[in-house]
Amino acid sequence: MITLNLLINDHVIPQSFHILHYPHTSLVLGMDFLQTQEAKLDIAAQTLTIKDEDINLSSPANCTALLRTCYKFTVPACSDALFLTKPSKQQLPGSNQSLLIQPLPSRKLPVLTARLVTSNNEDRQICCVFNPTDKDVLVPINHPIAKNSYLSEENILP
Repeated sequence: MITLNLLINDHVIPQSFHILHYPHTSLVLGMDFLQTQEAKLDIAAQTLTIKDEDINLSSPANCTALLRTCYKFTVPACSDALFLTKPSKQQLPGSNQSLLIQPLPSRKLPVLTARLVTSNNEDRQICCVFNPTDKDVLVPINHPIAKNSYLSEENILP
């Protein structure tokens, strides 16, 4: 066990920690800590309230959403099309971080989705698909086409 000062927003809280190995978890807060701080945990909103201050528990590293088409449209043969998509879950509100849009493998449609970077518009993202075939392709409404995730500056080459 070690004792460290835990900094949450502007609050410094001395706390004892047990070292555990959870490869996909950054930090586990125990019931003793939550009770001592009279914390309120709202799972649906992904917030932790300590001393009347809300702390957003969603981090850019784990905030990924499936993008679905907002309407049906046709991609003409041997051409591309820009269209609006909607994320399956809310992105971090007000974040100006860039989003990386990555294609999903499509077994049902013979189109290729472009990989691109866009700004965070909380309820819509623009995607681009290419139809390499010699026939028009109808893309249905609400079709999963890509996924987006926050792009951290560490992942960008200088």
